[in-house]
Amino acid sequence: MKYLKLAIFIAVMMIANSLYAQSKHSCSTFQISSGDTIVVGHNLDDYFTVPGIVVVNPRNIQKENISWYDLRKGKKDDQPRITWKSKYGSITYNTFGREFIDGGINEAGLYVGEMTLMETEYYTDHSKPTFYHCFWMQYLLDNYASVNEVIENLTTVCIDGHSRWHFFIADKTGDVATIEFIKGNPIIHRGENLPHKILCNTTYSSDLDSLKLYKGYGGERIIDINDKENTKRTVRATELIRIFNENKPKPIVDYSFDMLSSLNLGNNQWQVVCDLTNQKIYFKTILCSKIKYTSIKEFNFDTSNQLYLDIHSDLENDITGNFKPLTAKANKKIVRKTWWAIDFGFFGNIFMKPFVVLFMGSKMSNYTSDFYLKE
Repeated sequence: MKYLKLAIFIAVMMIANSLYAQSKHSCSTFQISSGDTIVVGHNLDDYFTVPGIVVVNPRNIQKENISWYDLRKGKKDDQPRITWKSKYGSITYNTFGREFIDGGINEAGLYVGEMTLMETEYYTDHSKPTFYHCFWMQYLLDNYASVNEVIENLTTVCIDGHSRWHFFIADKTGDVATIEFIKGNPIIHRGENLPHKILCNTTYSSDLDSLKLYKGYGGERIIDINDKENTKRTVRATELIRIFNENKPKPIVDYSFDMLSSLNLGNNQWQVVCDLTNQKIYFKTILCSKIKYTSIKEFNFDTSNQLYLDIHSDLENDITGNFKPLTAKANKKIVRKTWWAIDFGFFGNIFMKPFVVLFMGSKMSNYTSDFYLKE
């Protein structure tokens, strides 16, 4: 039975990854500023309606790294381990429950987010602790206050996982970096090497090459910001940022949501806008188009309890008072709900999905519950 469960677990993750690879990779992340206000906008796009939660993560929680190997095998490997206490509280938006983050900000003003990049091959060093990619992003928010700290410590640990991602990192000073892993090597764009603060689902260098074909950026083509079929999102986003910088046609948060809608190719699930300066998160989703917001300043991060809110909640404006404790039971329900949302095909939905929901709901929620070590 043990090996049967392991085989099913690996098969399920391979199927999920295959389905994900076939989806339209159209996630987008950008940074814009107005005066002293620094804002990051992010689209999460996928082929199915993605369940999710917004999570309040307290500080001073003892944790240990978990790798993709650990999740697959159901046991820890013999690679080095690292333990830490979360130095900073954070608010994240998660998919498969606790610690499975898609992005978020911490109380120091650091933002971390991911997007698919099919060319990704993660950095590997068996002498260093290894993190499953979602958990690595939470590790950054737990421990670092700035882009500079993230870059300085980038190769002190390794990343693995079934998804191929690259990362957008920003902080409240306006510093931004993109991090890619190409053929096992970390590629960082920052400062002069990051002239346009936008990242989608191709390498940053290839996006720069595309931009050079257009008028105003070295070429002769005219940018049509409404041409979603023939003009790359990075090109349109760069032009939209230029328009904002020159004219400030709307308040920065409103304009960020307009940008995200403009960059949507038809499969957008979540839109998240993070005000790093004022420590607020705004968001809306495919199931609830009302804009909601909350503030890091409103939460007590010294508590030991995580809080959560369904990201698709039918609420509007300030939703701070609607968060609930993220218990082990609630986390298991969230994990199962996410697996249930995935389309495994006609026969897979009939014969595989019920078992997957029960088995994976227990397995993944148990692992993330074990993340909180008893002292």
